[in-house]
Amino acid sequence: MVVKSSSRYLAGAVRWLEESDGQLHVGMVLLPGLPKSAAIRPSETTRSDATYTDVVLLPAMLALKAPISLLLPIGWFRMGRQCELWNGTSMVKIKLLTLLERGSDFERVYFTELIL
Repeated sequence: MVVKSSSRYLAGAVRWLEESDGQLHVGMVLLPGLPKSAAIRPSETTRSDATYTDVVLLPAMLALKAPISLLLPIGWFRMGRQCELWNGTSMVKIKLLTLLERGSDFERVYFTELIL
């Protein structure tokens, strides 16, 4: 879910829905970081022709002790998977490390940049 807060957009996840007296109530949690558009593809040699998948990059938030993370489509995460990430300004090689959270339509994952 995307929420607009003043001039910024924030990413969030719906935790619960409740209908009472004809009104819908939604409980959600905002994910840390200001979301940025990015694109990713596996970098395995057998998949060199793989197309890019749109993802959301969430920068680290030191004040919340939240690491840099990506929102990937369900089923995309594999621990240790190496990928190419286009972050809007440059291409970086990354390694997916940990599944932080799974929503109904996303996986939030921690990754590290590979030094080549």
